[in-house]
Amino acid sequence: PYSRDLHLFAAAAKLALADSGLKYDGQNNRIGLVVSHENPGFDEYTRQIWRALEMQPANGHSRLQHIKGLYAQVEGAGYATHSFVLLQQLTLLLKAHAPALMVNNACSSGLYALEAAAQWLRNGHAEAMVVVCGDSPRLLTRYLWLQAAKTCAMDGIMRPFDLQRSGFVLGEGAGAIVVETLESARRRNAAVYTQYVTGAFYSDAWKLSLPSVSPHLYHRALQEAVERSGRKPSGIDLVVPHGAATAIQDRYEAEGITRVFGKNTGHPMVTALKPFTGHTLAGSSMVELILTLIGICHDTVLPTLNRTARDEKLGFEPVAAPVHHRVKNWIKTATGFGGFNAACVFAQPEGGPM
Repeated sequence: PYSRDLHLFAAAAKLALADSGLKYDGQNNRIGLVVSHENPGFDEYTRQIWRALEMQPANGHSRLQHIKGLYAQVEGAGYATHSFVLLQQLTLLLKAHAPALMVNNACSSGLYALEAAAQWLRNGHAEAMVVVCGDSPRLLTRYLWLQAAKTCAMDGIMRPFDLQRSGFVLGEGAGAIVVETLESARRRNAAVYTQYVTGAFYSDAWKLSLPSVSPHLYHRALQEAVERSGRKPSGIDLVVPHGAATAIQDRYEAEGITRVFGKNTGHPMVTALKPFTGHTLAGSSMVELILTLIGICHDTVLPTLNRTARDEKLGFEPVAAPVHHRVKNWIKTATGFGGFNAACVFAQPEGGPM
């Protein structure tokens, strides 16, 4: 049977393809696929092992007999935790025959996946790429580990960049987009929601769950992305940061943002969107990118929810209520577990989405 992960990813990809209006021959096409998930199938496999252990205690059997008996109950589920299995299943469901890639850069995966898709297109390996990212964190041990790492909100409320922030709340879901060249989209008279301009990426090469503060690699990614885009900092209307609502991570991000754009300027606007969905881990960057576009299509900047008290040390105040504004240039950033930093610059087509 298909896994819960596959159902989520297939639904997101199918919705994106339907919205794009992209038509292609299922037997002969140059449609590619980039997928991001932290641990496909792992939660389900772990649950099956626990169930098997409960149903089949050792009861005097030899160790080998006991292992064989347990394996008979979970046969195949372990192999499904290999990420390429989910990738292969999606290529089959979508009938996609151009390059396919599995990406796992923790919470920053969506932006890394977008850059990979853009590179395939720029190098002429595909006509269009489907990028689908998500996660289904429903395993108790994952919550316990995150609690031990002091990253979960004890009151169940995410407050990014707020004085009372205490961590994130996990969310389940997936998001998908179709990426193609602007020329291709215009030939098809397709809706263009945004243009991906460029990105910059750096790895801390340090701790698993804490940022490396002194090298300022998040700041470097953000600064470099702005420079590569050909925009000046004053030309950026909106920044959508990672905003995991943990004390250290938010302060680290705030320092990077204010280093590039200045303190307490009110420009660009900053909004963190995880409170809308929870932290969807490998899906978070993509899900938040899509949420941002939904707002931009209505000339609206979505707010950072659950604001209670301003943290003066951060140097900016996130958007606290919906703002009617025509966004032209904007940035999505991420700083995930493992120290994977990413910043991507987007530009809106003249006259808005078309």
